[in-house]
Amino acid sequence: MSSAETAQDPLSLALAAAAHPIRRDILERLARESQNVGALSSAYAISMPAISRHLRTLERARLIERRVEGRSHLIALKGEGLRRIAEWSATQSAEWAERLAKLKSLMEDDDG
Repeated sequence: MSSAETAQDPLSLALAAAAHPIRRDILERLARESQNVGALSSAYAISMPAISRHLRTLERARLIERRVEGRSHLIALKGEGLRRIAEWSATQSAEWAERLAKLKSLMEDDDG
């Protein structure tokens, strides 16, 4: 997959967005309740433009959605991107569990 394809791949976007600790913390806060941008930004010792960049990254990854109400921007968690990460993770977990079970079986056969 080329870097241009990876940049547009929804799973890659979601994983890359969730890789940053501030963005993960934002997702955890939004899992409890939707918040406006001002409330979110007050939780971090970084500039408003930096918060805005984090939020745009999370929006592109479809992890959050923004609703404008007058001058207020309400940010809410969006399940699409998180579901994609969870499904991929579950698939990987099942595949590795199967591989490890096979390896264990092979090792036990060699011991006997």
